[in-house]
Amino acid sequence: MQGVNRLKSLKAPVLLVASSLLLGASLSACQSTIPTYNTAHMPASPQSSVDLLAAPVADTGLSVDADSSFPIVELMPFIVGQADALALTPAQVKVFADYRKMAMKNRMALQANEKALRGQLRTAMMTGADDATTTALMHRISETEMAHMNLRHECLKNVRNTLTPEQFATLMQMYKRSLQRS
Repeated sequence: MQGVNRLKSLKAPVLLVASSLLLGASLSACQSTIPTYNTAHMPASPQSSVDLLAAPVADTGLSVDADSSFPIVELMPFIVGQADALALTPAQVKVFADYRKMAMKNRMALQANEKALRGQLRTAMMTGADDATTTALMHRISETEMAHMNLRHECLKNVRNTLTPEQFATLMQMYKRSLQRS
Protein backbone atom coordinates (compact mmCIF):
# COMPACT_ATOMS: atom_id res chain seq x y z
CA MET A 1 0.00 0.00 0.00
CA GLN A 2 2.92 2.31 0.74
CA GLY A 3 4.11 1.90 -2.88
CA VAL A 4 0.68 2.95 -4.19
CA ASN A 5 0.70 6.07 -1.99
CA ARG A 6 4.20 6.91 -3.24
CA LEU A 7 2.97 6.60 -6.85
CA LYS A 8 -0.01 8.83 -6.10
CA SER A 9 2.25 11.52 -4.62
CA LEU A 10 4.37 11.50 -7.79
CA LYS A 11 1.39 11.64 -10.13
CA ALA A 12 0.99 15.46 -10.27
CA PRO A 13 4.69 16.31 -10.80
CA VAL A 14 5.08 13.54 -13.40
CA LEU A 15 1.98 14.68 -15.24
CA LEU A 16 3.21 18.28 -15.20
CA VAL A 17 6.58 17.31 -16.68
CA ALA A 18 4.96 15.00 -19.22
CA SER A 19 2.41 17.61 -20.29
CA SER A 20 5.18 20.21 -20.67
CA LEU A 21 7.15 17.84 -22.90
CA LEU A 22 4.03 17.01 -24.91
CA LEU A 23 3.18 20.70 -25.29
CA GLY A 24 6.62 21.43 -26.69
CA ALA A 25 6.50 18.48 -29.07
CA SER A 26 2.94 19.22 -30.15
CA LEU A 27 3.64 22.86 -30.80
CA SER A 28 6.57 22.07 -33.03
CA ALA A 29 4.64 19.38 -34.89
CA CYS A 30 1.22 21.00 -35.18
CA GLN A 31 2.17 23.32 -38.03
CA SER A 32 2.64 20.38 -40.33
CA THR A 33 -0.07 18.10 -38.93
CA ILE A 34 -3.00 20.51 -38.66
CA PRO A 35 -3.22 22.58 -41.83
CA THR A 36 -6.05 24.85 -40.64
CA TYR A 37 -3.81 26.55 -38.10
CA ASN A 38 -0.88 28.86 -38.62
CA THR A 39 1.83 30.05 -36.28
CA ALA A 40 -0.69 32.32 -34.56
CA HIS A 41 -1.85 29.37 -32.47
CA MET A 42 1.55 29.08 -30.89
CA PRO A 43 2.00 31.01 -27.67
CA ALA A 44 3.81 34.26 -28.14
CA SER A 45 6.68 35.14 -25.87
CA PRO A 46 5.86 36.74 -22.51
CA GLN A 47 7.09 40.05 -23.92
CA SER A 48 4.76 39.79 -26.92
CA SER A 49 4.54 43.02 -28.80
CA VAL A 50 1.26 44.40 -30.04
CA ASP A 51 2.66 44.10 -33.56
CA LEU A 52 3.20 40.36 -33.13
CA LEU A 53 -0.24 39.82 -31.63
CA ALA A 54 -1.84 42.05 -34.27
CA ALA A 55 -0.29 40.13 -37.19
CA PRO A 56 -3.13 38.60 -39.24
CA VAL A 57 -4.45 35.27 -38.05
CA ALA A 58 -6.26 32.78 -40.29
CA ASP A 59 -10.00 32.70 -39.74
CA THR A 60 -11.10 29.08 -40.14
CA GLY A 61 -14.66 30.12 -40.84
CA LEU A 62 -16.06 29.03 -37.49
CA SER A 63 -15.81 32.41 -35.82
CA VAL A 64 -18.92 34.42 -35.07
CA ASP A 65 -19.51 38.09 -34.31
CA ALA A 66 -19.98 37.27 -30.62
CA ASP A 67 -16.36 36.03 -30.56
CA SER A 68 -15.11 39.61 -30.47
CA SER A 69 -14.67 40.77 -26.92
CA PHE A 70 -16.64 43.78 -25.80
CA PRO A 71 -14.34 46.74 -25.13
CA ILE A 72 -13.73 47.48 -21.48
CA VAL A 73 -13.82 51.21 -22.20
CA GLU A 74 -14.56 52.59 -25.65
CA LEU A 75 -14.06 56.34 -25.53
CA MET A 76 -12.93 57.59 -28.93
CA PRO A 77 -16.24 57.14 -30.79
CA PHE A 78 -17.97 58.67 -27.78
CA ILE A 79 -15.60 61.66 -27.66
CA VAL A 80 -16.02 62.31 -31.38
CA GLY A 81 -19.80 62.30 -30.96
CA GLN A 82 -19.68 64.56 -27.90
CA ALA A 83 -16.98 67.03 -28.97
CA ASP A 84 -19.30 70.03 -28.67
CA ALA A 85 -20.75 68.96 -25.32
CA LEU A 86 -17.20 68.50 -24.00
CA ALA A 87 -16.14 71.89 -25.42
CA LEU A 88 -13.00 70.40 -26.98
CA THR A 89 -10.39 72.88 -28.16
CA PRO A 90 -8.94 72.55 -31.68
CA ALA A 91 -5.70 71.30 -30.10
CA GLN A 92 -7.58 68.56 -28.22
CA VAL A 93 -9.47 67.56 -31.38
CA LYS A 94 -6.11 67.20 -33.17
CA VAL A 95 -4.59 65.13 -30.32
CA PHE A 96 -7.55 62.74 -30.44
CA ALA A 97 -7.53 62.52 -34.25
CA ASP A 98 -3.80 61.74 -34.25
CA TYR A 99 -4.22 59.17 -31.49
CA ARG A 100 -7.08 57.43 -33.33
CA LYS A 101 -5.00 57.20 -36.50
CA MET A 102 -2.06 55.78 -34.56
CA ALA A 103 -4.00 53.26 -32.47
CA MET A 104 -6.77 52.17 -34.83
CA LYS A 105 -4.68 49.80 -36.97
CA ASN A 106 -3.52 47.71 -34.02
CA ARG A 107 -6.90 47.82 -32.26
CA MET A 108 -8.73 46.62 -35.38
CA ALA A 109 -6.15 43.89 -35.98
CA LEU A 110 -6.33 42.68 -32.37
CA GLN A 111 -10.12 42.56 -32.49
CA ALA A 112 -10.03 40.62 -35.77
CA ASN A 113 -7.49 38.21 -34.29
CA GLU A 114 -9.54 37.66 -31.14
CA LYS A 115 -12.41 36.58 -33.37
CA ALA A 116 -10.26 34.46 -35.68
CA LEU A 117 -8.41 32.76 -32.81
CA ARG A 118 -11.70 31.88 -31.12
CA GLY A 119 -12.79 30.34 -34.43
CA GLN A 120 -9.55 28.35 -34.55
CA LEU A 121 -10.10 27.19 -30.97
CA ARG A 122 -13.68 26.20 -31.78
CA THR A 123 -12.43 24.20 -34.77
CA ALA A 124 -9.66 22.59 -32.70
CA MET A 125 -12.09 21.54 -29.98
CA MET A 126 -14.69 20.24 -32.43
CA THR A 127 -12.14 18.23 -34.42
CA GLY A 128 -10.55 16.68 -31.34
CA ALA A 129 -7.24 18.52 -31.38
CA ASP A 130 -4.93 17.53 -28.56
CA ASP A 131 -4.78 19.46 -25.30
CA ALA A 132 -1.46 21.06 -26.21
CA THR A 133 -2.95 22.65 -29.31
CA THR A 134 -6.11 23.87 -27.58
CA THR A 135 -4.13 25.16 -24.59
CA ALA A 136 -1.75 27.05 -26.89
CA LEU A 137 -4.73 28.65 -28.63
CA MET A 138 -6.27 29.59 -25.28
CA HIS A 139 -3.01 31.26 -24.24
CA ARG A 140 -2.77 33.16 -27.52
CA ILE A 141 -6.38 34.36 -27.16
CA SER A 142 -5.61 35.54 -23.62
CA GLU A 143 -2.47 37.39 -24.76
CA THR A 144 -4.36 39.03 -27.62
CA GLU A 145 -7.19 40.12 -25.35
CA MET A 146 -4.69 41.47 -22.81
CA ALA A 147 -2.99 43.50 -25.55
CA HIS A 148 -6.39 44.83 -26.64
CA MET A 149 -7.33 45.78 -23.08
CA ASN A 150 -3.94 47.46 -22.66
CA LEU A 151 -4.57 49.56 -25.77
CA ARG A 152 -7.92 50.61 -24.28
CA HIS A 153 -6.18 51.47 -21.02
CA GLU A 154 -3.53 53.53 -22.83
CA CYS A 155 -6.32 55.33 -24.68
CA LEU A 156 -8.00 56.22 -21.40
CA LYS A 157 -4.72 57.55 -20.03
CA ASN A 158 -4.28 59.65 -23.19
CA VAL A 159 -7.81 61.02 -22.80
CA ARG A 160 -7.21 61.83 -19.13
CA ASN A 161 -3.95 63.64 -20.00
CA THR A 162 -5.53 65.58 -22.87
CA LEU A 163 -8.74 66.78 -21.23
CA THR A 164 -9.01 69.22 -18.38
CA PRO A 165 -10.15 67.66 -15.09
CA GLU A 166 -13.60 69.22 -15.62
CA GLN A 167 -13.87 67.87 -19.18
CA PHE A 168 -12.77 64.44 -18.01
CA ALA A 169 -15.33 64.41 -15.19
CA THR A 170 -18.05 65.42 -17.66
CA LEU A 171 -16.93 62.72 -20.10
CA MET A 172 -17.00 60.04 -17.40
CA GLN A 173 -20.52 61.07 -16.31
CA MET A 174 -21.78 61.02 -19.90
CA TYR A 175 -20.06 57.73 -20.67
CA LYS A 176 -21.41 56.02 -17.54
CA ARG A 177 -24.95 57.16 -18.42
CA SER A 178 -24.54 55.76 -21.93
CA LEU A 179 -23.46 52.38 -20.51
CA GLN A 180 -26.49 52.25 -18.20
CA ARG A 181 -28.80 52.77 -21.20
CA SER A 182 -27.19 49.94 -23.16
